[in-house]
Formats: sequence, C-alpha cells, structure tokens
Amino acid sequence: MHWFSRLGVVLTAVLLAAGCHTPSRNANNPAASPSATPTNLCGDMGGTWDAGSSRCTLSKDGANGAHLEVKATYPVDLVDNPTAGPVLGSSLKKFFADYGNPDTSGSGDANLAHTVFVHSPNTKTVMFQADWYFNSMPHPSGQISTFTFDFGQNKQLQLADLVCPGIDPLKAIPPIARPFVQQALVGSPFKFDQFEPDKAEGELADNYQAWALDGDDLVLYMPAGRGAGGVPPGFITPRIPLIQLSPILREKGCSR
Repeated sequence: MHWFSRLGVVLTAVLLAAGCHTPSRNANNPAASPSATPTNLCGDMGGTWDAGSSRCTLSKDGANGAHLEVKATYPVDLVDNPTAGPVLGSSLKKFFADYGNPDTSGSGDANLAHTVFVHSPNTKTVMFQADWYFNSMPHPSGQISTFTFDFGQNKQLQLADLVCPGIDPLKAIPPIARPFVQQALVGSPFKFDQFEPDKAEGELADNYQAWALDGDDLVLYMPAGRGAGGVPPGFITPRIPLIQLSPILREKGCSR
C-alpha cells in the first residue's frame, strides 16, 4: 500500500477507535477488566453515566450557539482501586476540563476510549486513546496516554522501573527494539531514527511516553500525540518481546 494511503487508513482507524473502541478486551480474554458499578466520578465531571454503553457523556451549550459533547469510557474497577484510582481519575478529570467548555472551545466533540492490558495478575496497563475536533481547529487531533500499575507493590510503574538500576531505558531499549520498529515502518517514508529517542531526529518516538505491557510484550505507541507533518498517534505500534529485553529487565534478574 502506498505510504500516504496507509497514513490515511491509520488516521481514520485512530479517530474511529475513540468513538467505537471496546472499553476493554473481550470477556473471554483473560486480559479483560471485570465489570463494576460506576462511582460518582462521571457526575463529578458534569457528565451522565450510560450503564448500557459504559460511557460518561457531557453535553453542553455555550454562547453564540456553540455545542459540544465530551464522551469517555474508562475501567470503573480500576478507577475505584486505591492504587490506580487517583492517577486515572486525575487524567479523566483533566480530559473533561480541557475539552468541556464550549465558550472556549466552540462547537465540537472529544472522545476518550480505553483498553486494559494484562502482563501478570498484579500488573496491568490502561491505555487511553483520545481524539478531539472543534470548529476552531484546522484538523482533528489526538493523544495516546498509558498508565501501568503494579498492584503487588501498590505503585504506578514508569519505564525506568522496568529496567535494571543505572540503565537509561531511552538508550538501552532502542537498539533492541530497532528490528521491530523497522518492520512496523515497512512501506512508509519514515526512517527508524525518527522513532528512536536516543537519536537527534527521533521526535516521533515521543521519548517512549506511551507504552504498555501486554502479555509477554512491551508495546510502544509512536508518536504518542500528533507528530510533525500530521502523523497520527500510534502510527506504529511495535511489539518487543520481553525475552529480547531480558538482559536489561529488572524482573528477569538483571544479568548485565
């Protein structure tokens, strides 16, 4: 497929995913989040909870006939969790605050979808995929945000927590990830250097800020936000097997 056709397909998929994306994995998949009764978080954000679609919706009219709708799905059970809840709740509140004022944004809509990934019984990643478009904007925009939690240690994990002490993940991971990034870029006009945070031209890597632990893989979402030239969030999502990273991983015993 020609690269600009591929770019269009990916952009369309990204924008549609936020409106139609399944809130969590299939119920038959062990990575699925269990259902839960929603808290008053949706109401606190000014929205209305729809139990049928598990979606919080804020619909507002502003001055000069402006109208906007902000919609979000989120893992209620993890929002209620004492470890994940404060982090996820803060992110959700910020999303509604940033895009929920028609007097500043004008008419438009913003959508937030989520996926929950499971690495182990105690380790989960929540990925939020946002898109928004208002009539004051030249084109739609989007962002992927990820949050990984170790519920055994009751803490949020940063990328540096995955690797051995003293190792910089933004320097150690790129050489190992390179063949998987190259494979993901086949047919596109981009060079892998643009997706490597340790390279001067690696602006599309976004310093690996969006990542997930999914089973036995480290998944990178690049870029995390809309990149230079309109490259959509998650244009490539290379999956790096953790066994390839084992020499630098803290959970593998730090053999180096």
